[in-house]
Amino acid sequence: MSKSIGLFYGTTTGKTESVAEMIRDEFGGDIVTLHDIGSVENDDFAEYECLIIACPTWNIGELQSDWEGFWHELDDIDFSGKKVAYVGTGDQEGYPDNFMDAMGFWLKRFLNRAVKQLVIGR
Repeated sequence: MSKSIGLFYGTTTGKTESVAEMIRDEFGGDIVTLHDIGSVENDDFAEYECLIIACPTWNIGELQSDWEGFWHELDDIDFSGKKVAYVGTGDQEGYPDNFMDAMGFWLKRFLNRAVKQLVIGR
């Protein structure tokens, strides 16, 4: 396992991908590797001890479609001992009652696992 960071993102409009690229550029491309969740394998997560999950809240408090399609695959991945940060994007003006609800899905998903978690909103 390397000490670099794997940033896994899902995007529909490209905004979350842009945020992921900004994070990569801030840390440096030699430290953060981007992975579009629509084209990853379960083993891709094993390469990293630190993960960043970038997930927009879509529609009325839903997961973005690529993450929704991958959601059940997460049961087969060993996240124990990993440090995980979450980056949430969404439309706070159009959906103020559901802004960043997807982050709640992630927190519940890993609440009882041996994962250190941090949530970052945008």
